[in-house]
Amino acid sequence: HASAYVAISTNTKNDLRKYYPFTDQNEVSVTHPGVDTTVFYRRSTDAIRQFKMKYALGNFLVFVGSRGHENTYKNGALLFQALREGPISKLDVVIVGGEKLSSEEIKICNENGVKLLRLELDDNDLAQCLSSAEVLLYPSLYEGFGLPPLEALAVGTPIITTDSSSLPEATGALSLIISGQNTEEVREKVRQAMTSSWKEKIRTE
Repeated sequence: HASAYVAISTNTKNDLRKYYPFTDQNEVSVTHPGVDTTVFYRRSTDAIRQFKMKYALGNFLVFVGSRGHENTYKNGALLFQALREGPISKLDVVIVGGEKLSSEEIKICNENGVKLLRLELDDNDLAQCLSSAEVLLYPSLYEGFGLPPLEALAVGTPIITTDSSSLPEATGALSLIISGQNTEEVREKVRQAMTSSWKEKIRTE
């Protein structure tokens, strides 16, 4: 019965028209979500040091979101497939939100000497976590928009994601792209993300 629609990405707009063809006759506007920069800003060197000390972390990679069977599109399995092959650039791994760590995830990391930690964080603590991370790995295969990569960019942290669905709209040219299917791609892009030249690009553009 609606006479107009608002979508959070062009990809969502296209999905709307694909799965509900009758919407073609009405206007569909696209309005991208935004990031609250009063919360998501880069934390100080001292705050980053305190965050790492609080959780006994070294340099770390962060993954945000569900990894469960009901949300396979988030593609969390790719991270643990990569970790099964050994540490990724000697980084600890922090999981934010989603399901509790499974016995298999813990086993994979223990066998390969990788420190694994799962945290439940509010937005302020998430901003501090993202500021403290070396890189956000977000290998999702489908997103209506994809806010965590944009939040990471807001605090100056490199992101690795896919070019699936709406993610290119959210991150533009400031993301390192993987297919979401290959573990060696993950390792290669993490190495690139940790270079001083890429970090400088993220924090100045």
